Parts: sequence; C-alpha cells; structure tokens
Amino acid sequence: MSLTLGIDTSSIELGLGLAANATPMAALSRYSKNSHAEQIAQSIQFFLTSHACLPSDISSVAIACGPGSFTGLRIGISFVKGFCLNREVKIFRISSLESLALAAAPFFSANTSIMVAFDGRNNQVFWARFTTLPNGALIRNTPDIREESSVWHAQLHPKDTIFLDTLGVKKSTLLDTVPTEIARYYAHVLPLNRGLGIAIAASCASMDNQSWCTTSDLVAQYLSEPYAKPLQALNPQLLNL
Repeated sequence: MSLTLGIDTSSIELGLGLAANATPMAALSRYSKNSHAEQIAQSIQFFLTSHACLPSDISSVAIACGPGSFTGLRIGISFVKGFCLNREVKIFRISSLESLALAAAPFFSANTSIMVAFDGRNNQVFWARFTTLPNGALIRNTPDIREESSVWHAQLHPKDTIFLDTLGVKKSTLLDTVPTEIARYYAHVLPLNRGLGIAIAASCASMDNQSWCTTSDLVAQYLSEPYAKPLQALNPQLLNL
C-alpha cells in the first residue's frame, strides 16, 4: 500500500492527513498559533502511531509550501527535509492557497467558483481562484497572486465563494471589507483539514507519476519578502543589535 502524508503549517492550523492510493484514511488538525515548532514532531508521531503506521510506510509527502506564515512555512518544510532525508520518498509541493481550496471543495457542488485569500499584511492580499469538479478535485483558474487590496477587491464577483485566512490575526480589516452579497467563510472557524486535502491530491499525483521533488529542491513560495528585509535595507545594523 502506498501511503501519502500531508502536512500544512502555513497558517495557525497544523493540518495532517493520510491517504492511500488516493483514498482518504485519516486527518488531524491542531490550532497552535506560534507553536508549530514545538508540536509538529510529536503530533506527526502520534498521528502515525495511532493509525499503526511507521515513518518507513510513507512513500510520499505533500507539503504546503506557501504563501502563508513565514515562520510556519519554514517549520513545515524543515521538518519534511529531515523526515525524508536519505530515504526514497517523493515530495509534492502544494500551494497553500490550493491546500485550503482542496479542503473546502468536497463541501460544494461541481462548478462552484472558489476564491481563496490570505491577508498578506501591509495592505496586500495573496489569492487564487479555482473551480470545483464533481469528484471534489479542482481546476485552477489563476496562478497564486499577490496584489494590493484595492486591485483584489476590483476582481471580486458576486458568484464567488471566498475562503479567507487571516493567518492568525484576530481582526483583519482588509478581509472584512468583502461585499456582503458575496459568500465568505473564515478558515479558522470551519471543520476543514488542509493536510488531508493535499495528501489526497499528492496521492493521485503519485499514482499518475506526476512531478515531484527531492529534499534539495524543496523551498518555500513566499510571494513576498520577509518583513525584516526592508528594515535591514534601511539600517543594515538593525538586525545585529
């Protein structure tokens, strides 16, 4: 049996999923703002042990690679690099925006237009649009995009179903400005599991022998620079204090 482990640490949710031959097996979600580093190893050990799996049983890993929380992405990707080191494990890089869309898609009928948007801070939005298929899969309609909020707002359509992630911020004035006639859902209050969604997607890709990467090729897709870089450009000594 070919087992795929899905891991998403791009937001406050630590999402884990397990799929076998494109069939969902198990899921685990832990909401742990600013504590992924302390919880990821023990959570995955518990998750695998509770389903009678060993690390050696995992033949492929799906990891949400961004955009999202800068620290969360580094933690998840670093764990995967260590977990797969010196083992024949296929690694599938999944967009964090697509990860949320995959988790939401099974709850909607076919041909639903799903837009996923993350609050990128500094008046920026990370977003992408997808269309659902009858089997719960997705068609991607746009690449992952980072735009000024005003540009993003101009592209909203009343028929969109929008999933919003504030990436741990309690109050996101940017995303709260979505027009009331558009259906919107907040990721942190919904019973979704991003880890399972990307595990299933990667399991399908593995069966079709689609593209995968090794540990040396695994990098985060931030879409924007870490906030420290502009500060360091203004004062190179700032980060050395």
